[in-house]
Amino acid sequence: MSKLEMPVIIPVRTQSQRCPQKVTRPFYNGKSLTEIAAEKFKGDRNAYIAANEPVFEEIAEKYGISYVHRTQESVMAETVTGYLSFLKSFDCDAVCNFNVCCPFTSRETVDRGIRTYLEKGCRTLIPVVEDCEVYVDHNFKPLNEDAAIANSKMRKPV
Repeated sequence: MSKLEMPVIIPVRTQSQRCPQKVTRPFYNGKSLTEIAAEKFKGDRNAYIAANEPVFEEIAEKYGISYVHRTQESVMAETVTGYLSFLKSFDCDAVCNFNVCCPFTSRETVDRGIRTYLEKGCRTLIPVVEDCEVYVDHNFKPLNEDAAIANSKMRKPV
């Protein structure tokens, strides 16, 4: 498979309170969600596990992908801006953020998404609105007033 045309970032942390250790405990065939994600990008040095705990650095090394250290503030950030602050260390215009909690997303889907983004000159492949409202109805009326909060435990249910 060809090298990625932009970095793929796999941000992970172990501090889940609702499902402790969800990204490091065995999920399928003895592999964790992080290992399943890392395996998709095995050997690609343009894929990064972004974390601040040694277990993730070991997984990155095992699968031959890069590791980028995140600050504790980035890992525990309650705003989207704080959460993404570690991306300042990348010299690029865009990154692909890969969620390990979507283990059935294939590498081919990721590569197609990156190609589409680059070929079509998209600004983003995800819906983004300036006022940071994540959930909107069919008339684009916000359903949640606290969408700028990145920490889902701090949000009110929709």
